[in-house]
Amino acid sequence: MTKEQLLAEIEDLLRSMPPRQTIRHEIDKNLSWLGRASALIEQWSPPKALLFREYLNQLQVRYAGRP
Repeated sequence: MTKEQLLAEIEDLLRSMPPRQTIRHEIDKNLSWLGRASALIEQWSPPKALLFREYLNQLQVRYAGRP
């Protein structure tokens, strides 16, 4: 993926971000978006992808079982 393609994908990702109030809900749309974000960050910077995955784990632990 070229830098230009990656930038276009990231811009699209940001436009399609789920609402901040509901991004923690474990619904298919949110999980898909977070997976796509993780994949794009991996393309951009593998070390930052590790950190992002750690943040996702913390998010999951913090909100596990909450609506």
